[in-house]
Amino acid sequence: MVDFICAEAGLCNKLRSVLSYREAAVQRGRRLVVLWRLGAACDSPFEDLFEPLPGVVMLHGLGELPPAHREALAAGGGAAKASVYDSHPSIKYTETEATMYAALSPLPPVRAAAAANVAACGGAFVAVHMRRTDHTAMFGDRTPDEAFFTFLEERAPLPIFCATDNALTLREVGRRFPLRLRGAAPIPEPAGGEAEREAEGEARHTSVERAAVDLLTCVEATAFMGTYMSSFSDAIALLRRARGLDTSDDRHVVRSLGGKHYDPDVHSVALPPLGPPAGEPG
Repeated sequence: MVDFICAEAGLCNKLRSVLSYREAAVQRGRRLVVLWRLGAACDSPFEDLFEPLPGVVMLHGLGELPPAHREALAAGGGAAKASVYDSHPSIKYTETEATMYAALSPLPPVRAAAAANVAACGGAFVAVHMRRTDHTAMFGDRTPDEAFFTFLEERAPLPIFCATDNALTLREVGRRFPLRLRGAAPIPEPAGGEAEREAEGEARHTSVERAAVDLLTCVEATAFMGTYMSSFSDAIALLRRARGLDTSDDRHVVRSLGGKHYDPDVHSVALPPLGPPAGEPG
């Protein structure tokens, strides 16, 4: 038997979905098939950023499942469009939600770029993730710039790494802390107005590859502050916990997005043969 999910939304929504549903599948002796849906929120395949996950078969696409899988799901009573963007309900808020990230192995170029950022910061540094653009429109400014600036001022003179999806935000951090900001390359200003970019579903100013590098860099910080209701900040906090790097100096609480979850028994159906799980001989 095989569990199936369609991983939706941005990079870290997808990651927590895949990793948690993989854990749920492993607990039941099953493998996981994932439709990693490509789109404006995440246009990079999983394999462009990370090593294959044992027990997981990745499919990529902009829309429907391949016909053979769709027919098998329909015959088994499953949901061919099961959309998931949050952790499995049996794993959400448990220790497994952190330890599941241990299975995630970035590709060498991603690891090398993050290591270069850490080296530029001198090893001991403070990191912030300031999620802006479309996130502010969705959830409001629950973590304002001034809250981040206060966090950074209280931890002077530590170097600063700023992970953000917004060119203006990074520029403002550099203006406020010109001698402390390290590592992050400038973000090109977007062409056209912000409203036009949001209407086209392209509000973010950075690539998914850069986001993965920023994620790993923030994990290594001496102290970290994230954005309220951001799955990216959640992933950083959980990775820090999984690696034993979180401290009482961190300022982020992992919260639920209130997403809809599908009963795993509904989409656990027999699928066509897919070969052995990753890491097993054929």
